[in-house]
Amino acid sequence: MGRRAVSLQIHSTNAEAEQGDHAPRTWNRPALLLLASALVITAAWAFLLQWFSLFEHHATPKFSLDKIPGRFESTEVRTTAVLVALSAVAYVIGYLALLRVRHVPRWLIAVLAGLLAVALGTQVLLYPTGALDVFNYIMWLKLSYSYDLNPYVATFAQFEADPLRPWVFLHRVHLFYGPAWLLLTGPPLLLFGFGDVMTALVGLKLLNCALLLGTAWLIFDYRGGGRAGWTGAYLLLANPLMLWEAVGNAHNDLLMTTLIIAAALALQRASVLAGPLLMMAALVKLFAIVLAPLFVVAALRAGWPLRKIAVTLGLSLALAVALIAPFWAGGDMYDGFREALTTSQIYNSSSPYSLVREYLTERNYTEATVDLARRAFIGVFGLAVLALCWRVWRGRPVEPALLETLMLFLLCVSLLYPWYLIPLVAVVALRPSRMALVYVFAGTLLGLLYHPLSLWAWFNGHFSVMQVHLFEALLLAIPMLLFMAAELAQAAYLRWRGRQPTEAKVAARPEADPV
Repeated sequence: MGRRAVSLQIHSTNAEAEQGDHAPRTWNRPALLLLASALVITAAWAFLLQWFSLFEHHATPKFSLDKIPGRFESTEVRTTAVLVALSAVAYVIGYLALLRVRHVPRWLIAVLAGLLAVALGTQVLLYPTGALDVFNYIMWLKLSYSYDLNPYVATFAQFEADPLRPWVFLHRVHLFYGPAWLLLTGPPLLLFGFGDVMTALVGLKLLNCALLLGTAWLIFDYRGGGRAGWTGAYLLLANPLMLWEAVGNAHNDLLMTTLIIAAALALQRASVLAGPLLMMAALVKLFAIVLAPLFVVAALRAGWPLRKIAVTLGLSLALAVALIAPFWAGGDMYDGFREALTTSQIYNSSSPYSLVREYLTERNYTEATVDLARRAFIGVFGLAVLALCWRVWRGRPVEPALLETLMLFLLCVSLLYPWYLIPLVAVVALRPSRMALVYVFAGTLLGLLYHPLSLWAWFNGHFSVMQVHLFEALLLAIPMLLFMAAELAQAAYLRWRGRQPTEAKVAARPEADPV
């Protein structure tokens, strides 16, 4: 009797499995929460189209949140703060629900894909109110592809009559992004042309839509597909900060991120393309090169022969020479790039390095003292990278080390803005630990609130400039510092208890879900 019951139960289970998506299934709470969260994220951004659409502001150069009458006191800005916060909460709920969904019908997958398409389309139609860098991108691309000039040597200042001129603010500055950015971004944009500013803007946004989807596919592949692959892709694609900064504001950090993730995938598969892909990322934005030591150590630990490492380094060098050569101009490119990069870093922001520099400058310390502080921060960063390399050599997975290296660079060497979190979210998606997920969720919420709350601090908070930057540090720098402090505390505790750190236990299982 018992055997017959067991046999019937197994037969029933197999029959349901064979029916697949055609089997009648009842709705469960996780699936409903997943659908509801996607609806909330999409609806929140779609609602903002009534105030910030390209149709409404296409003829307004340099429109941003601070141009709205009343600024933070206005209904538009306050509602924006509420809606972006709501989308961040829905993002967290959706991720937790996805981990618990046992079966998603095909029609629900189609609905979620449709909502993603709507969300991306909404971001394409939004004016880039968070940052106006994208118009400078168009300027440099037009200088290169329309006027046939070397943007590392020439500037846009000679074209005051150009229709694009009212939209840009770095017209006297040479290009401070690498030649890979020019060569990868320019050709797709030629399909849209440079005659109309808004058409070129939409072209860049659509390019970033493709890059975002491509990066999600790389993460899916990196995590081995299946449930782990889908959760990794969700972390990227459903992230409202990623949608806003990568597509809505069209930052080129996404192109660098795509190449970093592609390089990490090549490293995982022991491909010699890992080096050239990382070099491409560095030739989009220079700071990606700080990941190179970790790549080399990870390759050595994985047993790459020295000859293979030499090949990937040789290919990287050859690629760099090939991309730089057309713009070299007898060395003038180097001078123009260095000058432009220096100019791009003169602004103050919320990174500890920038705050210390601002403090010393405000109190009239000598330039030598400011330079000494800069060198000290660089030294701290270098020692920290060496320590991270040592831990990778001793068996720590490379993914958390990549994340911490990027964070340390942003804190100790660079400036810090919300769109600088784009590569951080993508790297976390490769191997999301519990603490890294907490950081992504908190960083997403605070990064989304950065623009409206900074507006309050600048115009309604009665703060000094230095105090505004300290306030912004609460939103961007402090979460990073707390995350790294928690990581160090956890590692110290586990060593004290004589236990192996969690990430080392799953070193061979990037698909393991931490929640």
